[in-house]
Amino acid sequence: MNLSEQSTAQLQKTEKVLKGASIGLGVVLLAIIILSIVMWGKKGTITMNIMPVVLLPILILNITNLKKIREELKSRGV
Repeated sequence: MNLSEQSTAQLQKTEKVLKGASIGLGVVLLAIIILSIVMWGKKGTITMNIMPVVLLPILILNITNLKKIREELKSRGV
């Protein structure tokens, strides 16, 4: 994703989408972690315990890309 080639409007739209996706993924991730802790206490290890480990890198990538977009917008004076 080459940010310098995108227009400011495109970057702002991408920033909004990534922010919403990151917040949504974070909420879902937190809910899965809480639910897996509760279920682990009742049923032992279940496959749902793996999901936070799988989803966390996606959240980290979203946040990293969001920071890059914000830096590019800041360098443009927006």
